[in-house]
Amino acid sequence: MLCGRTLFVIVLAMALMVVSSASGEAINGYTATASPPAVKPSTLTSYTIELTNTSPSRSADRAKIGIPVGFIVSAASVHASTGASAACVPSTWVADPLLIAEGKINLKSPPGGPDGRLCPGGTLTVDFSATSPAGDLSDEWKTELLRGDEDVFVLDGPQPAVRVDGTAPVVTITSYPDGLTNVPSGSFEFSANESASFECKLDVAPFVACNSPIDYKNLADGSHTFTVRATDGAGNIGQATYTWKISTGGPTVAIMQKPADPTKSRSASFSFAASGPATFQCSLDNSAFAVCPLPRVYTDLADGRHRFVVRGIDALGNLGPDAVYAWTIDATPPQTTLAAKPPARTTATSARLTFSASEPATFQCRLDGRSFLRCSSPKKYAGLARGPHRFAVRAIDAAGNVDSTPSLSKWTVGRRVPRVVAGSALIAPAAGARVTRPPLLRWRMVPGARYYNVQLYRAGRKVLTTWPTRPSLQVKAQWRLNGQVHRFEPGTYRWYVWPGYGQPSARRYGSLLGTSTFVVGPATRRP
Repeated sequence: MLCGRTLFVIVLAMALMVVSSASGEAINGYTATASPPAVKPSTLTSYTIELTNTSPSRSADRAKIGIPVGFIVSAASVHASTGASAACVPSTWVADPLLIAEGKINLKSPPGGPDGRLCPGGTLTVDFSATSPAGDLSDEWKTELLRGDEDVFVLDGPQPAVRVDGTAPVVTITSYPDGLTNVPSGSFEFSANESASFECKLDVAPFVACNSPIDYKNLADGSHTFTVRATDGAGNIGQATYTWKISTGGPTVAIMQKPADPTKSRSASFSFAASGPATFQCSLDNSAFAVCPLPRVYTDLADGRHRFVVRGIDALGNLGPDAVYAWTIDATPPQTTLAAKPPARTTATSARLTFSASEPATFQCRLDGRSFLRCSSPKKYAGLARGPHRFAVRAIDAAGNVDSTPSLSKWTVGRRVPRVVAGSALIAPAAGARVTRPPLLRWRMVPGARYYNVQLYRAGRKVLTTWPTRPSLQVKAQWRLNGQVHRFEPGTYRWYVWPGYGQPSARRYGSLLGTSTFVVGPATRRP
């Protein structure tokens, strides 16, 4: 049997052990979070997992994230990075040594020094994409934070959970208006069989966030449909609807069938429906209202604007509001006018034609017997073959009337005049001429050329390139090339000229017209 002294020693020793444990080195810990917490089955989703180092002094250099069973992580999408904290700098973590192995995402701090580790207070953010399994399940991203191979940090709290949920919530509308009421409002209560957010809408309005109960005021007569939908954490959506009718006056009429606006038809057929049992009265172009059948058909109508009105009358004689539809009848085709067109004979293998219509319209064009195709003014053609060509254009108005007499243009493309032979076209200054001031460069005009490229060299170095549209160029005393200023200075200059065809942006040049030189000397002073 222990004596009192012995019992005291044992108690004292246990107390010293507790104190020693409490005053020893702090446990290296971390917290882990993940989002989203729930996803649908077989869905590719972006995930973010954050590991925060809560150790007071110890840095981590490795991390592992266990992949739940059935999830497939895209290795190419994995990106892991830390922010700056304590002695650590922002860094991007790399694979350790295989990025995905043994059912885990394996990461380590970048090589080259300790600055890229996860310091105390720092957070490692891991972003990646993964495809969830096909069936419902609940699991965890089993995280690990380490220093080296054996220094394991202790997780403070649970592992981040993830739930695969493919079942939509069941929504129940528990309170609603009577199916037929004369109260121009509606109040609804609803609930779901699981935690969810709600959105509501009335009739064709868009969904908006809502809570139960929800009230709608000042509603119009007629049928209304209330819809509520619930979205759970995985994004599954369930909904419920309720339809009821408000009638505080005469029936409301909706026009269901009507002619197009505009239309080329001189007849019109209308069908319509009321919000309740009713007879109908119709009026066309301000004529007196009269009882009308369903559908109401009109024939032999004139061109111009027309206005149809229908209203409903219930069994008590209550008159509902007018339903109105206006439309335009246009049975007259537009007239097409061709303005600019090629000359009857030309050597150009391109063509530009402009046209218009007697009223707003679209156009269809046809070249050389091909099918009519939609086009717009101006219509351009390039690469035309030599020989005769025939162009037709017709207008189609908004009502669909087609000009039955398209506007035509005929022309013939002849053989092009040969280009000037290189070396034969430079006129002034004469080769080797001596000048004391910036000269006017001139050369022969080339048929068909829309611009020219002139290049000027001094001492074998290009100092000017430009694209005049006329066969001459006045050299200036100062100019820029590629951001550098050049001045007209003494020396020997060589110049080249090429003809350009088509749009300047195409840079389509012909053969070199020629090259020549001139010499710039100092101005001669008079005695």
